[in-house]
Amino acid sequence: MAHAPTAPSCCAGLRPALLNGWRACFPVHPSPFHQVAAQCGGTWREVLQQCQRLHHSGGLQALQARWGHALQRVHWRLGLRPAASDRQRAARALAAHPACVRLTHWQGQDPGPAAPPTLWVDLVGRDSAALAATVDAWRDAGWVDAQVQRLVLREPDRPCDCAQSEGPCADAELAHALEAGLPLVAHPYGALAAQLQRPERRVLARLQRWQRQGQLGAMALSGPWSAATLTGAAALLRDAALDADRLRALRAQPGVSEVHVLPPAPLQPGGLWVAVQAPHDRALAVLRAALSGWGTVSPPAVLGLTHTTLPRAAPALFSHAA
Repeated sequence: MAHAPTAPSCCAGLRPALLNGWRACFPVHPSPFHQVAAQCGGTWREVLQQCQRLHHSGGLQALQARWGHALQRVHWRLGLRPAASDRQRAARALAAHPACVRLTHWQGQDPGPAAPPTLWVDLVGRDSAALAATVDAWRDAGWVDAQVQRLVLREPDRPCDCAQSEGPCADAELAHALEAGLPLVAHPYGALAAQLQRPERRVLARLQRWQRQGQLGAMALSGPWSAATLTGAAALLRDAALDADRLRALRAQPGVSEVHVLPPAPLQPGGLWVAVQAPHDRALAVLRAALSGWGTVSPPAVLGLTHTTLPRAAPALFSHAA
């Protein structure tokens, strides 16, 4: 007896759609899974159940905030010199901090007291005071010493006005809860409101206002972050020309990924830090070619290979971890 063919389950296509389609646009809505289902197909219950299965198996994270461009932040890079025996342990401890977005190991061909730091740590925070508190905590823990070199990569030229616009800085409790993650339930914003003992409509109204103001970039439904790695090489130039035109010409050289003026630190001279991204088997050749094309008069003080890890997709700006 012939049987009518069974229609394929709409759930078959949900997995890739959920893993890839909502990383930067999960709805801020009282019933967000209804809106997701309307675009992915299936019912909201099927969508929610698939999300919960993926979450329980480690394939999806909790809903989390991605902060927008209008939310001010400060970006520092710290140059550290841990003992060789402590370097890996220090790197693991520093990478675990929610403000850490990048770790770079530098291995020089001729390490010495005048060589660059062997471990570079990028920190992103709401303001300089927050990052200074983190550095103080690391100093107390023994990870940072008096020879730390600090490079300011981003620092706003005016104070944050987020509080005046009732932005995230004016409601750190809500902002921190968004970073910690919302549960994958039928009404995640309702669950958040209950956790904070607030009306759901007020929580949603505030999140929607933050989105309009560009402070909240999106709520993200995404898989677990897999730490990205980059390889390359870097040189520290002493007595290099630092005028704007020369620096612009250096940044334009093929393969050059970073050019920074490294400030001096106690017992450590400054200089010009030049980095390239390339596989290790040709990174030094790419770096030398870039410096030659730029027209360096004297050889760099030190050359070395770099290995960079990006431990998280974005910093947690409102975490209270030290």
